[in-house]
This record gives sequence, C-alpha cells and structure tokens, in this order.
Amino acid sequence: MVIHFPSSTGGAGYQPPKFYDYWYSKGMKWYEGKPEKSQYYILWKKMLELSEGRIIDIGCGPGQVCELAISMRIPYLMGIDFSQVAIDKAIERCDIGPFICGDTMNIFPSIEQKDYDTVFICETLEHMKDDLAFIDLIPRGKIVVASLPTFGSGGHVFYIDHEGDLITRYGSSITLLESGKIAGWIYFKGVKK
Repeated sequence: MVIHFPSSTGGAGYQPPKFYDYWYSKGMKWYEGKPEKSQYYILWKKMLELSEGRIIDIGCGPGQVCELAISMRIPYLMGIDFSQVAIDKAIERCDIGPFICGDTMNIFPSIEQKDYDTVFICETLEHMKDDLAFIDLIPRGKIVVASLPTFGSGGHVFYIDHEGDLITRYGSSITLLESGKIAGWIYFKGVKK
C-alpha cells in the first residue's frame, strides 16, 4: 500500500475553511463556468453515472456537480461544504438544494437516512482531517461514490498511487464494486458495510 501524507514531508496538509474561502474568492479557473469546461468534467460525469437514486454531495464546492447532475437528470438532494464562499457560489449556480455550510462531521449525522441513496464524495476525502471517521458515519447499505487524487497539492492530507490502495484504506468499511482511474484521480463505487 502506498498512501502519501504530504504534511509529513513538508506539504500543506489539512487546511481550515478560510484557506478555501480565499481560493474560491480568487476564482480558481477549474471551478468557474460550466462543468463541461472544467478539468474535472470527465471525472464528475463518470461518478454521477455510478450514482444511484438521490445524491448528497459532500464537499460540494461551488455547485458544478449539482449543475451537471441536473443536466443528467440525476436527483440532487443537497450539497455540504465548509467554505462559505463555495456555498454562496453554489446557491448562485443552482436554484435547488439546499446547500449547507459547515463541518461535514457535525452536519452529516443529522441528515435523514431515508432522504438519500448515494453519498457522493469527489475531491474531498483527501482534504479531511480524518476521512476514516467520516466513512464510519455513513449508514450501512448506502452507496458511496468517491474519488482520490494520485498527486499531492495544497490542502491534501494524503493521496494514493493505485486502485489497490482503496481496499487497504477503505476495504474494512466499504465493499468496493467498481474502481478506475481518470487522469490524476482514482474513483470508486461501493456499498457501506
């Protein structure tokens, strides 16, 4: 298993909401404009295709996944992010929601399980202080569709090299059904054990 923790080798590691507020307010090009123009488009589209039923978007950013889900006729229940700037942009972008700003570890457990089918986690787990504790909060039987980068970047607590690392990291909590690699990201679909 190769899981890299950049903060242990001089990388940025975990960053608070104000870090993301700053970058979203500066207009990061891949999070501006239509989803189809983003470097993440192919990844988002594939992950949405793997989703089942109503999705809850963890780390929703400025709402591009919501916009794409609507265009693909995928039921989007809500988005959660801890950056207020991202949430404000999501609200401007999509007139459905709700979009909730706050710590996912505190908000997620209060959401009614019957209201959603898929927990959608794109480009988010690697930013969490404790991704494994978050995975533990997901109710048994829920579909999990997620991605992880294969590279380090500001705010990444960790990244992985290979699809096989998914089993080592999440195999005790999630039954993996499908995985693959798109550009610099590894995606997966599974069922929470």
